[in-house]
Amino acid sequence: MTDQNVADVSFEQLISGLHRLSHSLACESDSLLQQKFGLGTTQFKIAWVLKKHPSGVPQKSIASWLQQTEAAISRQMKGMQAEGLIKNYIDPENRRQHVICLTPKGAAFAEKSMQCMKQQQGDVFDVLTGKERTALCGMLEKVFQALVKKNKWS
Repeated sequence: MTDQNVADVSFEQLISGLHRLSHSLACESDSLLQQKFGLGTTQFKIAWVLKKHPSGVPQKSIASWLQQTEAAISRQMKGMQAEGLIKNYIDPENRRQHVICLTPKGAAFAEKSMQCMKQQQGDVFDVLTGKERTALCGMLEKVFQALVKKNKWS
């Protein structure tokens, strides 16, 4: 793509492409997770957030990071708790705050589900070089941070 072609990419083309990719990956991920684990994409995202924060995360922070309501996250977590994937405890420094963390079974789910998705979808990204993947991640993060700043998300 030449510099002239880059300038010609309209907002509509950009947003349409991002939505198409996001929707396609989400649908494929959800189908795979339902089939293999009986859980959905949101439950996977919760598990992955908790995997990255092993000491636990307040429920409110999970909702904020995933841009969902606390009620929606609470509904997803009830099923995860029933499956023995997560546990919660009262924050000793703020007794009104519940902190959520993965159980060993939940940590195993996070790892296994990421491996399954990598096997199913990883080759899609093989069309990009390592340098292109790094650049794409940087660009996506840059746009996301602009959105966070605009909407004052944490």
